[in-house]
Amino acid sequence: MGRQNFWRGYENAKMKYHAGVFQHISICCILNIWVQIEILG
Repeated sequence: MGRQNFWRGYENAKMKYHAGVFQHISICCILNIWVQIEILG
């Protein structure tokens, strides 16, 4: 039972971590595009 709870918590943390990384990458991409538009525009 304890091991099952551990794995559930681990999967949960992994999903949260990946969501955070994805969000971070999207923000970086948007900033990058915006800077290029500012420079070229």
